[in-house]
Amino acid sequence: MKRISQIITLCLLVSLFTPGCKKEHIATQNASPVFSFTGIVGGTAMNLRAGLNNYYMYSSYTQDSANGVYNYTGNLKEYNCTSNCPPSIEFIINNYHTLPLGASETNIGHSLATGYLSYLVPGGNSDSIFVTFTPTADTSVKVKSYAWNFGDGTVTTINSSALSAIVHTYSHAGSYNSSLFVTFSDNTSKTLSNPLQMGNTNVSLNCSITDSGITFMPTTYGGSGNYSYHWDFGDPASLTVNDTANTTNAAHTFSDSNPHTVTLTVHDITNNIKASSTAYAATPNSIAYSHVFSYNISSPILAPNPQGLANATIIYTDATGDQYTSNNPAQPDSSYFQITSVTNYQNNENNQSTKQLHVKFDCILFDYTGKTLAIKNGDAIIAVAYK
Repeated sequence: MKRISQIITLCLLVSLFTPGCKKEHIATQNASPVFSFTGIVGGTAMNLRAGLNNYYMYSSYTQDSANGVYNYTGNLKEYNCTSNCPPSIEFIINNYHTLPLGASETNIGHSLATGYLSYLVPGGNSDSIFVTFTPTADTSVKVKSYAWNFGDGTVTTINSSALSAIVHTYSHAGSYNSSLFVTFSDNTSKTLSNPLQMGNTNVSLNCSITDSGITFMPTTYGGSGNYSYHWDFGDPASLTVNDTANTTNAAHTFSDSNPHTVTLTVHDITNNIKASSTAYAATPNSIAYSHVFSYNISSPILAPNPQGLANATIIYTDATGDQYTSNNPAQPDSSYFQITSVTNYQNNENNQSTKQLHVKFDCILFDYTGKTLAIKNGDAIIAVAYK
């Protein structure tokens, strides 16, 4: 298939998109380019750098007139090339919500923010995943404030002494290291972590204290029983319990009065590690007793995302002009797209704002004849424009 310039194509489709394509280039002319792409493409190492070998980073945006979704684009390619061009790679990130046509995105940080995005599939029919996080604490706990880190780049701080459940939306299934950071009324603080593996077995862990010791109460869902529980109590003791009814509790007495981080790891019938959960616990009569807290994670709930909100697309054009895209329903679950940093960058030639993004990714690309191309260890610094 002959090479098609995505930027030019989007500009020509005036019946589908409002104007917003940029013809400017962003590049450096030294040995340390700002914008670049490295990765293994089809088994071959590739290193493209703006400002070297006539490569430039084009920033752009479009807005879909059908539903008002902005698409933020960075395209690393040879400057002003129209035929027999070297390889190029383009990144498109969809806004997290719709807007009236022509309206500015005042909450750009919600779309162009650190975290994971799913890959767009034809028709935008990818799913968002809703998860409820519920904090719990011993009755003696005096909380000043707490903050959630959901493991996808989203942090929510709650300046309240009242613990309440919160619903978070993940753009795709995967592994996330969620955590709850609690500040107590005496200004001490503790952090509790719960690794979350959506789509497989999940486990949350709570505990209660009596005069005789501590009882840990797990809740497990997903996967295929029988389950195997492995406990690490943060001291020399450990315990493995087989259970088929998700009702196994573990009682443990610590030999000292220090606080301990207790970790539970769950295996399902395939004997694969599926998830782990931690709870911070202290023995009775310990000063840290007031710091006993935990949180539960609900079963993930899928919600339709027909507009493809908060999704990513990668388009790669090889040296023969063949174009490959990540936009395919056969994209494997192991593929990922992560924004690791976001910073403001200089305005482009049209005096429009841009963001500099650092992205990491793995994916399979598909052309229109059935061929595929794997990108491994993808790492790129890109620029995108926005309104």
